[in-house]
Amino acid sequence: MNSIKRALVFLLALILTFCARTLAEDDIDALRRENEILKNRLAAYEDPGVVAVFDVGQVRFDEVYEAFQQQMAFYRELSQASGVDLTPSPEEEISLQMEITRDLAMDRLIDFYLSEQGVQLVTQQDEEALYQKAQQDYALIYQENLGYYRDMGLSEDEAKRQAERYMQENGLAISDLFESELESRRRAALTELFVGDAQPDEAQIQAVYDELLASDQAYYSENPADYPTDALYNDVPPLWVPEGCRRVRLLILSFDEDDMIAYDELLSSEDPPAEALDQLFSHLAAKADELTSRLGSGESLEALAAGLDTSLLPSELLSPDGIAVNESFDLIGDEAVQAAMALKQPGDISKPVRCPWGLVFVQYLDAISPGPRPLSEVREAISDIALSSLREQLYAQKLTQLAEDANLTFFFDRLG
Repeated sequence: MNSIKRALVFLLALILTFCARTLAEDDIDALRRENEILKNRLAAYEDPGVVAVFDVGQVRFDEVYEAFQQQMAFYRELSQASGVDLTPSPEEEISLQMEITRDLAMDRLIDFYLSEQGVQLVTQQDEEALYQKAQQDYALIYQENLGYYRDMGLSEDEAKRQAERYMQENGLAISDLFESELESRRRAALTELFVGDAQPDEAQIQAVYDELLASDQAYYSENPADYPTDALYNDVPPLWVPEGCRRVRLLILSFDEDDMIAYDELLSSEDPPAEALDQLFSHLAAKADELTSRLGSGESLEALAAGLDTSLLPSELLSPDGIAVNESFDLIGDEAVQAAMALKQPGDISKPVRCPWGLVFVQYLDAISPGPRPLSEVREAISDIALSSLREQLYAQKLTQLAEDANLTFFFDRLG
């Protein structure tokens, strides 16, 4: 019986030895990797020059400091150009070094992740196309600047020198433009990789709408004068309408180019002579009388506006759907605002009054109901914001996961 037990023990020992050897052969690469990770991390704790460590590498203080010095040089140049001391405080300097450290660490983690996944964000063919685009963009910007310096009366050689200097000093060299395009393309491709085709759901869209609505209500309740301009120019129309707004359509009878220049020069003086202003506006009197007569004969303001030269006018003011105005709107001039607010019934048209571009007829379209704009009216814009927010959130989550998976650790006490 004892001999049987001894045989079983011996057999078990053989099996365990074989399994151990098999395990060692199968996992030898993993064990080596774990050993390298441990050595890397132990070395980082012992070396005061390391400011960040992760499973696949380190960030050293000298790297951070080099980037930090470049940023400080930029602040010095900006201070000299603006005449305002923009030098960061000691606390802000440390904060900047911390930000640089994080960026360097995450860049390396991303590069490692892409290598492990076998992903190439931008192909060689893409880079060649981007470089050609950078060359084309450089040529266009250079020619614009060259023309500017020629118009200043500089000689051809001096104009070229000034244009080239401007391009270099403002980060517009071909290499700068290429690197900017390349980084933009790389970031877009990386976002697609991390985020995929994620789309916001109805709850997320509603949450974005509710947040913006609350913000707009608070702002425009306190600053109603800003509403018409923001409604005209903001990418996302204001979601809250203050009291006292109405929609009007404009027909602007424009100065010609010479009179527009003369008008702007007159207004640039502290006390423009009324006689000179009257003379400029008198050039439009006959045409204004003609348009007044045609409006009186039943022709529509919209149809008459379509037949006028609008090349010198802000196109956003000429929408057939009209623009929002209130008593504080200052973009079209005091006379035009007063005329717009004095009209009583929708469809009423003012007499021609002065505006910054000539004479304007104002037609009252309708009152704008105060209060919130429903989501249905702004869904497309809100959905775009929700999508952008979701993509940023998912991108940040992926970066956080990469950092956690690589056991990213910072030694910010070693900065300074």
